[in-house]
Formats: sequence, structure tokens, C-alpha cells
Amino acid sequence: MPANLPPHTQSLADKLGELRQRSGLSFDKLAERSFTNVSYLHALESGKKARPSRDILIRIGFGLGVDPELIDDMLITAGHLPLFEGPRLK
Repeated sequence: MPANLPPHTQSLADKLGELRQRSGLSFDKLAERSFTNVSYLHALESGKKARPSRDILIRIGFGLGVDPELIDDMLITAGHLPLFEGPRLK
């Protein structure tokens, strides 16, 4: 996500596409790593599927290898509760 944009201003489809491309993963590789169907990933990234389940988003986040904060951002954008509530442990 560009640094000058506040969180949650991108659509979920845009976030997923950007994170997948930034990670250098193809749809096939991400599907394999997240135990998700390739066509489902295409539907998410194209915006045809707007609100995936919380579990699927978590699997995609782990498949992408992103930080928990980015997984939380995807979850919140899709209307789900974040993984963590309250202050972050670091």
C-alpha cells in the first residue's frame, strides 16, 4: 500500500492484488500456499467476490507471508474482526 494513503482506503481487491504482486507470487503459487482455489483468488482480486470468510483471508495472509498487521487490515476492510485487539506485542 502506498505510504501516503491512510489504512482502509483501498478496496480488498486492490489490497490483495498489490500484496500478491509485491510478494512475487503467481495466482497458482498463492493458491497452493494458502490452500485456496485459483479461481477463487481471481474472483477476490477482480472484486467479483467482495467479502471472503475470515478464515480464507487469514490463510491468504499467511500464504502471502505478510505481517499480522496487514492481515488485520485485510480483515477489517472485509468487515471482519482483526486477529488482535488492543495494543500490539512487539
